[in-house]
Amino acid sequence: MTILELENLIKEKHYDLRALCIGSSPNYDERFNLLIREDGKYEIFYGEHGQKSNPRVYDNEEEAADAFYEIVKRDIPRTLFPQRKDPGKLTLSERFDGAIRNQKSTDKIILGMIIFCLLLGIFFTIVMIAVQRIDIWFFCWIVWDVIFTILTFLWIRKIRA
Repeated sequence: MTILELENLIKEKHYDLRALCIGSSPNYDERFNLLIREDGKYEIFYGEHGQKSNPRVYDNEEEAADAFYEIVKRDIPRTLFPQRKDPGKLTLSERFDGAIRNQKSTDKIILGMIIFCLLLGIFFTIVMIAVQRIDIWFFCWIVWDVIFTILTFLWIRKIRA
């Protein structure tokens, strides 16, 4: 296969692109590299701390691409998504979903607090309407709901932005 076919196959199979570098400039930051050298040869190696580990040189593009794909299949994990989206291009539902699935516990705690306060405000609003006690506290709960709705929206917009 060619290098272009290799790149397409890697994206199609959803391999983690953060662990790979294909091109003319090597990345020695803990990645597998397929380097197209100036002399027309292809070099495969693992870059770490500015050093090449286990470098192999190939004269043929197809041999290098096939060998690199074997390394990818063996050593690179697959991801759920082919590429990470730009945070600025995420929709509101994708941001909310990202907050829920986020591995950081601080984001989950903040999201939980916001949802709890919002539900608390809705509950007390319903209670006040049910007992027909519409006074200043009723309006305080309405303001509470509006403020937390706005904060939730703003927080989700800023998540991972």
